[in-house]
Amino acid sequence: FLCITIACGLLAGCSSVKTPDIDPVEMARDSVQNAVSGRMHRPLAQKPGTVCIVRNPRVKIGAAIPGLRDAFEKRGIHAVVVERASACPGPWRVHYVMRRSWDFTTYLGTAELSLYKNQTLVSTASYKSGKLTLTKWGRTRERIDSVVGKLLGEK
Repeated sequence: FLCITIACGLLAGCSSVKTPDIDPVEMARDSVQNAVSGRMHRPLAQKPGTVCIVRNPRVKIGAAIPGLRDAFEKRGIHAVVVERASACPGPWRVHYVMRRSWDFTTYLGTAELSLYKNQTLVSTASYKSGKLTLTKWGRTRERIDSVVGKLLGEK
């Protein structure tokens, strides 16, 4: 019995976990509103004429590709869907990640878009639904459209 007690004492050890400071006001604000943000990494002198949307097979949201296509076409940018970046016939391509969330039904939880010209990152944009907002169940295509707008530098 003594050997088991000593072994358990030696194996248990101690640990210390440092957590980041959490601002409760910021946390509450993020929970009650949907957020769309964008960042230009390089100047976008002119918008692309054509973009390739590189299909992400891990995204299971049915409105993802049609929503992206419609958002670019609405802005006068022809959108072509390709299976891999190397199949893109032009210099502009878009990579995306979208995740569903669930609260009584599924909705677009997050979306992240990246715009590249050749191998250079030009801009990024993202969407994150608020957890406590009633508008999180809005139309997925509208959410995607707003993220594409940010990706292209719209205010």
